[in-house]
Amino acid sequence: MNAFTAVSLDPPLAQVTLIRKNKAAQFLEDAPFAINIMAEEQLDVCLNFAGKPMSSPVQWRPDGPECVPVLDGNAATIECRPWKIYDGGDHVIVIGEVVDVELTERRPLVFYKGKFRQMGPFCGGTPWEGSADAPSSGWFEGSTSFLSLD
Repeated sequence: MNAFTAVSLDPPLAQVTLIRKNKAAQFLEDAPFAINIMAEEQLDVCLNFAGKPMSSPVQWRPDGPECVPVLDGNAATIECRPWKIYDGGDHVIVIGEVVDVELTERRPLVFYKGKFRQMGPFCGGTPWEGSADAPSSGWFEGSTSFLSLD
């Protein structure tokens, strides 16, 4: 997967973007899928899927939902059912409706500027719940007009 992002809260949608020639791209057409957010301890698994095979086989979760591959040891797992697929040139853009989210205490592995990294401490600033951009704040609630940015 080249990219993953949240798309919508209502309905809950997530997007994954894959190179069209990637083997996994052919399995996402009208099929449920899981977004496996790797833990720091899964660097070897990440490298395996990047084309550097591990010495031992990848461990799949034995209790994962039927037909949805879930890796064992993830920091988080987002399970989706098919929503829409879009042409993205040499990529395939897949939107899934989130049906389940599993969070663990494991720290996520981050890929940034071509290298795997550990996530650092929180930055200062306004927490989400107090932000004017939080959905719970009503976003534009109370506004009498909205000016377009055109």
